[in-house]
Amino acid sequence: RPPPPPPSTSANEAGTSFPAGIQLPAGKISLAADVKAEKGACQQGVNCFLPECYCASTKIPGDLPREQTPQFIMLTFDDALYESMWTGLAEDLLVPEAASRDATGCAPRMTWYLTAMNTDFSLIEQVYARGNEVASHTTTHDNPTHFTVEEWTNEVASLRNYTELLTTGVRRDRILGHRAPWLQYSDNMFTSLYEDGWLYDSSVVERHDTGMSSVDLERKIGEWQWPYTMDWGLENACQYPEEQCPKNAYPGFWEVPMTVNVDHRGTGFASEMDPAFDGETLQTLFRDNFENRYNGNRGPMGIFLHGTWLTKSRIKETNEFMSWAAEHHGVIFATPLQIIEWMRDPKPIAETLQMPYMQCPEPPAPSASESVCDGWDDNGDGAIDEGLVNSCSYAKGTLRTCAACTLHYPEPVGTAREMVERPDTWGGEASVAINGFCVQANMANPGLEAAKAFRIEVPRTSDTMFKISSQPWGGEAKLLPDKLVLSNKAGKQVAKEGTHVMGFCFDWQNGDVNPADHFDTAAVTIEFSSNTYSLMRDADRASSSTSQGTAQAGEEWKIGLYSGIIVCCVLLLAAGLFARARASKPQFEVAETFNKAELVMMAEPVPVSAAKAALPVQTPAPQTEMRRVSLSVTSARRRSSAVAVQVAVHQGT
Repeated sequence: RPPPPPPSTSANEAGTSFPAGIQLPAGKISLAADVKAEKGACQQGVNCFLPECYCASTKIPGDLPREQTPQFIMLTFDDALYESMWTGLAEDLLVPEAASRDATGCAPRMTWYLTAMNTDFSLIEQVYARGNEVASHTTTHDNPTHFTVEEWTNEVASLRNYTELLTTGVRRDRILGHRAPWLQYSDNMFTSLYEDGWLYDSSVVERHDTGMSSVDLERKIGEWQWPYTMDWGLENACQYPEEQCPKNAYPGFWEVPMTVNVDHRGTGFASEMDPAFDGETLQTLFRDNFENRYNGNRGPMGIFLHGTWLTKSRIKETNEFMSWAAEHHGVIFATPLQIIEWMRDPKPIAETLQMPYMQCPEPPAPSASESVCDGWDDNGDGAIDEGLVNSCSYAKGTLRTCAACTLHYPEPVGTAREMVERPDTWGGEASVAINGFCVQANMANPGLEAAKAFRIEVPRTSDTMFKISSQPWGGEAKLLPDKLVLSNKAGKQVAKEGTHVMGFCFDWQNGDVNPADHFDTAAVTIEFSSNTYSLMRDADRASSSTSQGTAQAGEEWKIGLYSGIIVCCVLLLAAGLFARARASKPQFEVAETFNKAELVMMAEPVPVSAAKAALPVQTPAPQTEMRRVSLSVTSARRRSSAVAVQVAVHQGT
């Protein structure tokens, strides 16, 4: 199992009040029925002990008096985070009046169960910096009813990876919570989360009014279930078909039930998400359910929402409720991570407020220096992360991020991080050997992406004159006063999971001199670049006039129709610069062709040889000239590369 994150030494790590020293569950998955047969019912302090285990119960943790127990309120949002949703929240909820600040003195903290698809990752910077929790709602939000364990892992691990890569401050080991799309949970989901190092789930609905709970069925209204560990399996009644309902026990893994909000005015309405009320009716629903918990067992209250539920009036009503609730002693708007950390070591209200994980995130002091991407207005000009947000375009969609774009649009590729990482450098290996007068470099690329370029530098230990005599093979060689530089030829890649060899020989008049004595092959520096594409910021994109074509990385490159037309126009222009009137009709000849490529001159591809004949020029050239035409092409996988065509102009041919 993955090791737990390192303990935090800061009460406000990375601008957020993340609990220090979070302990991930560790144990063996087994059948819940076997656990109950072996240990009997779960009994706190008898066969279940904090901080690792907590029985499902309505009793206040730590046997604290109600008056000394914090009243936690969870405000959570599911699905993608997008600009119009965030604007309304930031104006009315995340920058509330002082009256909305809870017992900690902090603005309300919320939890965002995010999907990677359709999320504006640049906004996550602001969410996380303000002490909110970022959690998983899978990568795609596909219906998970029949997901295998592997499919679940692909979805949740990819969400973690993409969030870390597309933000500047959210580490993947800080994403520890999950909520299933459509609340469709199963043993496959719990197994995936448990084996991949997650701390808790919050997909199970606790319907107090309908008696669906298996815990204390006869309890009175106001006795609500607290989060619990699944050492004895799922302790809520499952509302799904028997074959889908979990049968296993997951030691140390927390379930944070979604306790419904019940209309106590006689309608029988119970809402786990998006209450279908507005105005005074909505306010009454929130206040009634708060009072029933506050005057009961102080079980956490949840307001579980989607962005689509938000309207101006509902945001106003929610904010008014939060301001009203904050007037009560001991109310804390908390995230599940904070609640779990408190339950692992329950403390009275006064002590709870002193805990590091309850402290408020503090914005950096305004600076006259340039803004950095951290979710705050760093330079005091009223704008957040201005000029730092990139737009990334893919075949499947676009996204915004303060970080570099990933290779692919978010997709469920699981724990294979190399499939989603930004390969700014290539993690292959290389060595250089000098045998006699010949030099050989060997490179190995174990990755899943081809390396488009390499550069090897070998320091010189003397100024002895050497000359490269043989034509380098497999690459280029340049001898500088202080070093030998080896690089690839244009268009020659180091294939994924492949190797590459290059070399050359020195010419030396005095055969008794050993080149190996004049180069330090032990101090070789090696740099590799992968097939990532160039990144344009929003301001650059508007002014860019880069020609767009299509190409496919790897085996076969093609230049699209527009690039082909550009080739023709540039070639005609080059010939016209030194044209004379002659009766003969010379042709342009492609001296260096693309590696394993076809040149597309019209709508359909034609071989390079045919393309030569398709380039007639109506004017002659006075002499042989060499011209290089540079094109910028973009592959189907949204990577760009520079492609050069060398053209020879021959007189009379």
